Amino acid sequence: MSALVDLMIFDGSGVEADRVARWKAALSPEERTRSDRLVREEARRRFVISHYVLRALLAERVGVRPEALRFETGPYGKPRLADGGPEFSLSHSADLSAIAVSQQPLGVDIEAARSVEHLDRMIAFTCGDEEAATVRRKEDASRNALFLDVWVRKEAILKLLGAGLRCDIRSLDVIGTEGFRHMVARPGGGSPIWVMGDAERDCRWALAT
Repeated sequence: MSALVDLMIFDGSGVEADRVARWKAALSPEERTRSDRLVREEARRRFVISHYVLRALLAERVGVRPEALRFETGPYGKPRLADGGPEFSLSHSADLSAIAVSQQPLGVDIEAARSVEHLDRMIAFTCGDEEAATVRRKEDASRNALFLDVWVRKEAILKLLGAGLRCDIRSLDVIGTEGFRHMVARPGGGSPIWVMGDAERDCRWALAT
């Protein structure tokens, strides 16, 4: 039986500066260092917000304070709770964050609505031959939108697998899956991957389990 998934899409644009400062204090030293290394203040702010909200959701599940959570890196660099607990995945784009929590492995990705730079090059990097042909047949705005759909689905799958760029993203066939929920063949065989997602007014998101 599939495990339930808690999914939150969070807009951090309205979080006040004093709250961001309090949330930053609840992060680990390593997280604060990663935040401080970011060049742009807006990027530092978004990092703090997304990582604190993740902590808050996980802390509610585990029954501890957000600052008490400890993280470690699993195979392929995928983060996990050091003391055991639910699986989780985090993605953020502009002021939007997508966070998914479950007892089963999962991956989530979100992209704010935008015009993709170097779109033709990105299509060649991301899509297999048939996928690329399908995307390129669309008119300009529709082509951009369909590419973002493909991108978030593939990114969610890579996060599920914990594979990152170790997996050939072009080999993942997600085109032609127009419904909210659909199956994708798992690289190397095995049980199929379920991918669900939607297009909101200001973003596109996908969840893979």
